[in-house]
Amino acid sequence: RGDAKLRQLSAESTLRIPPWLSRRISPIEFQTELTAYHRLQDTPQFGPLTTDGVTLTLARTWERKRIGNRPARAITTGVHYDFRLRERSIDVLRPEGADDDQTQVPISTRTGSVGASFEWEQRVDRQGTLSPLAPEAGFHFEGSASIASHVLGGQDTFVKVSAAGTKYWPIGANFVLRGDLRYDEGIPLGGAVLLPEVERFFAGGDATVRGYDDERLATEIIQVGVPPFGGPGLRQIRILPAGGNIRVMSSLDAQIRIYKILASAVFFDAGMIANQWRAVATDDIRPSVGIALFRLVTPFGSFAFERAIPLRPRLGDDPRGRWHISFAARAQF
Repeated sequence: RGDAKLRQLSAESTLRIPPWLSRRISPIEFQTELTAYHRLQDTPQFGPLTTDGVTLTLARTWERKRIGNRPARAITTGVHYDFRLRERSIDVLRPEGADDDQTQVPISTRTGSVGASFEWEQRVDRQGTLSPLAPEAGFHFEGSASIASHVLGGQDTFVKVSAAGTKYWPIGANFVLRGDLRYDEGIPLGGAVLLPEVERFFAGGDATVRGYDDERLATEIIQVGVPPFGGPGLRQIRILPAGGNIRVMSSLDAQIRIYKILASAVFFDAGMIANQWRAVATDDIRPSVGIALFRLVTPFGSFAFERAIPLRPRLGDDPRGRWHISFAARAQF
């Protein structure tokens, strides 16, 4: 019997300034959001990871209501500043002394960045009304670019770009085909080859490539001697998540409505983690296939219970696959 374990605990506070107040300082109305947050996560790669951050966002949204056969849509553009302080512990070897029993020391990574984003929201129901949580037609696209620098309060300099798109095709009265594609890339600057560890891209798990354990789409194998022997005859193998500068993920999902809000689906996922495009090989692409035993789909939220099987398992992956449970909800006040 496995013990229940808390994987994430977070607290967040957001201050929103309505667009009409921006008229006093700008000819263009925009919404201002100031968000502060604290998160404690138990991650496969870093163990307990604490994140404290502040985000300032200036954004404007252009909305179009559904009129006749013309579907609704919302287009949002904005700029933002992010400051994040991440703290974690790493293993160390100490010489004999007063603190030789301390096997870990805490380290922190500070990141300050500015960027711009664009979002086109047109996920709609069959009547053309916006329905991001239970769409049956339309599409969604978002893209962003940011730069982190010492002058913005961080420790490292790098650029990040991201783009993601989703398209829905309604077929008949109860069948919906969905395609997803996401691309993320970080470009280290200042002579660095890799992004900082906590800024690298990972995949695997419920919201990325199903069938693989959390953050284990790409892994690295570490072999060390077992004390007190430490020789080549007795070795300990550790399989750790390996992040990268580049992440590409895709999914194809075929959903059929069984009765009202009850649905089922089959899906195919694939993803890849790499550090350089020229080093990408066919074996780096990790596909999986799965089935949603049931989904509860409503305009206010959705719940899914799914089983996925990796098609290219490696050492440390369960070739029988794994269960995935996901829940999304939207509250309006």
